[in-house]
Amino acid sequence: MPSKPARGIQYEDVAQAADALLQDGLRPTIERIRQRIGRGSPNTVGPMLEQWFSGLGQRLGGAAHPPGQTDTPAAVLQAANALWATALQESLAQAQDACAAQRAALADEAAQLQEASTRLQAQELAWTERLRALEGALQKATEQWHESQQRGQLLQHTLAQREADIAQQRTALADSAQQCLQTASSEECFWTASSLFLKIVDARFDALHRNDLSGTEVFNAWWWSVERRVQRRFEKWSDKRKKTLFGSPPCSPQIPHF
Repeated sequence: MPSKPARGIQYEDVAQAADALLQDGLRPTIERIRQRIGRGSPNTVGPMLEQWFSGLGQRLGGAAHPPGQTDTPAAVLQAANALWATALQESLAQAQDACAAQRAALADEAAQLQEASTRLQAQELAWTERLRALEGALQKATEQWHESQQRGQLLQHTLAQREADIAQQRTALADSAQQCLQTASSEECFWTASSLFLKIVDARFDALHRNDLSGTEVFNAWWWSVERRVQRRFEKWSDKRKKTLFGSPPCSPQIPHF
């Protein structure tokens, strides 16, 4: 006669296998339940094992039965209690290890931050010192620049004064030479005085003595020659001044020569 079809796995089968594993001191798992029963898929055993675990606390505490009455064997309760205590100890040890590792990581991070802060402080101090040195150098350079400006202005003033003195002396010499020309009693005296006169004369003579050119007979006879040479020199100076004023060379801030 035909054999009966195999009965599907039931919750009672999973619960009995889990209790047996607890009695053996093993933690019930899906694979151990399947090996204990000899059949059942993980999809079937998993939910039933979770149901067994959810009722384990009530079974251990006796909440589902009156005091003194329980259908859980004493050996199962003892094994469950031992397993529970072991799990608690393992969880506590894992938590302590995790806290210790976290504290070590925090301490290492704090040390790195302290080291970075120390480096930043050292860099800030170095930059501050460098900035102070640069400010000091800038201040010194500024003072030296002002001093050089003052010295330059003093030199320009001294040079201008010297040029004015030279121009005044030149004019005095030109006047003296011109008087020698006008009072020359011989041609030799005239040409000697004219040589000196032509070396020192400048445009101021043209402005100061244009209408004062009478003298001795020798002067009146030969002055035209000296005057022509002086006039040519004045024309050259005038052309040169025009080029300087309107050409490429810039104007000089000093007193110009004529």
